[in-house]
Amino acid sequence: MKPLTKQKRKVLYFAVLLVFYTQLTYSQTTRGAYWNGYNSSSQSFPMNAAALSSDISSGVLVPQGLGIDNDSRTVWINTNTSSTLDKDTAPFISYTIQTQSITSITFDRFVMNAGAKFGSSKLQLRWNVDNFSSSLGEFSIDGSNYTLTSIDLSSHGAIASGTIEFRVYYYNSPGSDYVFNPSSGTVYPSIDGTPSSYGGNGQSISIWYNAVNETLSRKKQSLNEFKVYPNPVANTLEIINASNISSTINIYSISGKKVLSNIRKDMVNSQIDVSSLNSGIYIVELENELGTTYKKIIKE
Repeated sequence: MKPLTKQKRKVLYFAVLLVFYTQLTYSQTTRGAYWNGYNSSSQSFPMNAAALSSDISSGVLVPQGLGIDNDSRTVWINTNTSSTLDKDTAPFISYTIQTQSITSITFDRFVMNAGAKFGSSKLQLRWNVDNFSSSLGEFSIDGSNYTLTSIDLSSHGAIASGTIEFRVYYYNSPGSDYVFNPSSGTVYPSIDGTPSSYGGNGQSISIWYNAVNETLSRKKQSLNEFKVYPNPVANTLEIINASNISSTINIYSISGKKVLSNIRKDMVNSQIDVSSLNSGIYIVELENELGTTYKKIIKE
């Protein structure tokens, strides 16, 4: 078999790295907080979120100005007949989260798992980032049919960490409109393009995000100081792990097969015996609490 040309080696190397980094990026979308369904006439408020991610320290739901109904399917009565939304007078439900250990947060979606209504009510999302002055979007509910609906927040960029309050405002009622939003494990149809992966999780409301950790710059610097030599290598590969943090090292072939795995290293400088590897291109993966990074090596 003819040896790979330098150009082909580069193409294969970057193709493998693309797969790795795609997986890492995909895993960043996180459900920050969610609330289960409840009976609006018997539930005590404020109501804490059923679960929180590690970046969120608290999540609280508080209703304001809506009528209650003795129904376990999370039913609120909207009597606001105004066809335009006045944030100072319209009823709403507030969902407030408090971030922790991050400097900023980029939201992904605000999801209503199963919305339904009897009349013409409209539900609009706003937040305290701009003092509730503008709409983030309106939920699309298919009448009395339960509907998976959401507001895509990904285009709004990074928001300073701290207390972020979302409000779902209710308006445009025909007089007295019943609006439903129960918990459900069913993935209901969506008419606004909400991906089905956001539905059927058993929650009523969920807030999804991508977070930037406050130590991100330190992570990047430390990970960039991970070095390997000599390269090309014949027998012994020297590892410089400047972060001095216990790390796991894996080595992959160009096809993505793991050929050396779970090598624990706790020192700044360490050595790995690669004499058993065939000649060719390999990817060295270093993983620790700061993250994951990769280096290409050539085995002679």
